[in-house]
Amino acid sequence: MIAFGLLMKLAVETKASMMLDILALLLSVVAATLISRISWCIRFRVSQRREYDKALRKERHLHRQAQTMRGLFGDNIRKVRHDLKNHLSVVSAKLNSGDPDGCNEYINTLTETVKQVRKHNKHKQFGY
Repeated sequence: MIAFGLLMKLAVETKASMMLDILALLLSVVAATLISRISWCIRFRVSQRREYDKALRKERHLHRQAQTMRGLFGDNIRKVRHDLKNHLSVVSAKLNSGDPDGCNEYINTLTETVKQVRKHNKHKQFGY
């Protein structure tokens, strides 16, 4: 009877030991899964942040380019508007003073100047 009791006690202890081993194994698997999932989430967030930063840098670069272009075109438009106003004043003054031939000469001179500038810019643009 004592041997049977010892065997029963040993069986219970073995079962308990096996249960603890199984529980430890399950906890290890759960922990490994959680660590893997957390690691994946961190890598995913880092990747998203890099993409966001890259898009933000590109947007800022495009914004700076747009500001530069606005500045260049704005300056050029002001200059052209100023020059056009002056040319129209000259034409108006010549017409008001009764000098239509002088007005025609002035307009022809402007037309030739525009042609020369266009020709110069075209050659400059294509490298010849």
